[in-house]
Amino acid sequence: MAQAWFVGVGINRFKFLSGNPLRGCGNDTKDCEAFGALMDGVDPLRSITLFDEQATAEAELDVLGRACMDMAVDDVLFYQHSSHGALLRDGDPESGVVCCYDFDNVKWDGTGGITADQYHKLFTASHGRIRWLGDHCHAGRMERDLCRPGLNHRFWPRDGIDVGFGFPRQPHPMKAVVEASPNVVALFACDWNQTAADALVAGRWNGAATAYELTQRGAVGGLLIPATELARRTNVTLDADGYDQRVQLVGDPGQLVLPFNPLQIAA
Repeated sequence: MAQAWFVGVGINRFKFLSGNPLRGCGNDTKDCEAFGALMDGVDPLRSITLFDEQATAEAELDVLGRACMDMAVDDVLFYQHSSHGALLRDGDPESGVVCCYDFDNVKWDGTGGITADQYHKLFTASHGRIRWLGDHCHAGRMERDLCRPGLNHRFWPRDGIDVGFGFPRQPHPMKAVVEASPNVVALFACDWNQTAADALVAGRWNGAATAYELTQRGAVGGLLIPATELARRTNVTLDADGYDQRVQLVGDPGQLVLPFNPLQIAA
């Protein structure tokens, strides 16, 4: 029988970043874990979460890698990461990294971050199906404007740091990872020229994309709608509440017409 797995990462505090702390990332992970247990059939024994100092790049890659390898062919892994995103080079969509707790903003060489190449290696080695919810700025020339006035954004800027242009180019931008991996469907929090919002939603701090996506999935019939419709409804409600960001759904077209949790089809 196919099983559901969950790996969740929420990072509000970072080892080398004293300013611009995030407030909703831990709540994102807690909410996704609870939703997985209640609605997606994730057994607690197959659920792993990492918060703040637990979520070093090495630890996250280890946990994610073991889950990818342990899954059977029909299993589904829900991978959720809420954090900062960064660009190693301005304007280069191939230099995006997802920031872990130990992201090094002195070297600025990707240490403490997860690159698209690393994701690509893990995901393509897995026999299972992966559903990735990334609430961070993940690729492209991400503007520093906030999604709404007064909100923290989930983009790690390079203020005062000369990063140069001598680093090797990454051949797999984040979206290309998904396009090259037919077993992966990803819902990213924003487009290449936007930032993800750390937002106060219904009196509680969350990532706007995570909170609105879970609301849509938790609505009557929401578990069974195609992933394309889930993304559309999430964007409609984000727009209605004044957010500029638009979630980006990426994956094999044959997978996008299925529910975000393909196990729901057989439920």
